[in-house]
Amino acid sequence: MSYLKNKLVAINRQPQAISKAWGGGNALLANLCNAIAATGATVTFDLNPNADLAIIYDPRDAKEWLSLYKDSKTKIVARFGDLGTHGKPEMMGLVAQTAMVADRFIFPSQWALGYFYSEYPFFSEINDVDIKKSSVISNTPDTLFFRRKPVKLVTHHW
Repeated sequence: MSYLKNKLVAINRQPQAISKAWGGGNALLANLCNAIAATGATVTFDLNPNADLAIIYDPRDAKEWLSLYKDSKTKIVARFGDLGTHGKPEMMGLVAQTAMVADRFIFPSQWALGYFYSEYPFFSEINDVDIKKSSVISNTPDTLFFRRKPVKLVTHHW
């Protein structure tokens, strides 16, 4: 990420400073912010017309950001961590609106990427969106606490 040195990166979600479990997306966001700052880039959580890169981390808060950046030189990367498959059907519409403007998409799993394109198989034809613009960056556990050993897990989810 050395190409970010001396660049301004705007992110539409600020990580929460929480010392207990609060979801992998927040941990990924905090690590992403730290990694970007370590390159010498400036990270802001404010809408800034001078941003070199805008990261849309939450499409629910993206309308104003997309309006500002869609016709600018600012590159837009969107992370789609919630596709609304568990009781938030409006999320897919917001994800689709964001995807129409974004230069690159990040999904938390191969399954999520496949689900998005299965729900919108025509998307690439209509909006000049190519699946090659998509990447998967998973929420991985901190190796300080988790080792690569087989684990027996019991859950209440079926």
